[in-house]
Amino acid sequence: MTDYKRRREMLPVGAAVDAAMAELNANLLDVDWDARDAEVAAERAREAEGARRKALEDRAFEMQDRTRGGFPGRAMAAALDPDLTAAPIQAIDRFGGDDRTIAVLSGANDCGKTVAACWWALTKTARAPRFVRAGTFAASSRYKRDDRAPLLDAGVLVLDDLGAEWSDAGGSFLTDLDELLDVFYGNRRHLIITTNVPATDFANRYHKRIAARIREAGRWFELGNAPGRRPAPRAKPTTPPNGSATR
Repeated sequence: MTDYKRRREMLPVGAAVDAAMAELNANLLDVDWDARDAEVAAERAREAEGARRKALEDRAFEMQDRTRGGFPGRAMAAALDPDLTAAPIQAIDRFGGDDRTIAVLSGANDCGKTVAACWWALTKTARAPRFVRAGTFAASSRYKRDDRAPLLDAGVLVLDDLGAEWSDAGGSFLTDLDELLDVFYGNRRHLIITTNVPATDFANRYHKRIAARIREAGRWFELGNAPGRRPAPRAKPTTPPNGSATR
């Protein structure tokens, strides 16, 4: 086939391509590219937030495992959707940015102290956290390493409801509490304590040495005596990594 014939046969194809390109260019001129870019950015932000939320829910589920963290399910569910304007949340949010490694949240029952402590452990640290109620800690034995070692070795520990424990006449719990404070202080690990004992009574109940250690290495957040609002439980239960819900 001669070059002339080839050029002649290609003309209809070339004209069709030109027409298609002209139509495409006209359509492109009608697109609001700023709006399209904003839509794409919003979709990416939704995907990133969904991934962040899934990771947070998976971590919350793992923290509730008794052998890993022992965090209470109801408080962890509330910690996933906290009231960020609540006084306990705003107080504990200021903790962790300096060398002070002990925090005490002191306030009335049901003011949200436990939820705030769980929220901090969930969102503010990558260390492996553990949770123990003061009554459980007091009842555990210092002579059984299986009872105490996981608590003393925790990356972060929440000691909940200090003041509700039974105080023995021999002062064994005070010795144990002093050791706990010393371990976390010495290793620069975070210890969060919740209590309904006000600062004015704390030294009398737990002796000056323990109070002095908290003044030296900790932050005391006095939340007042007015009962707060107990966070409402989430309608949707926490979902473990395998997708099956727990209740």
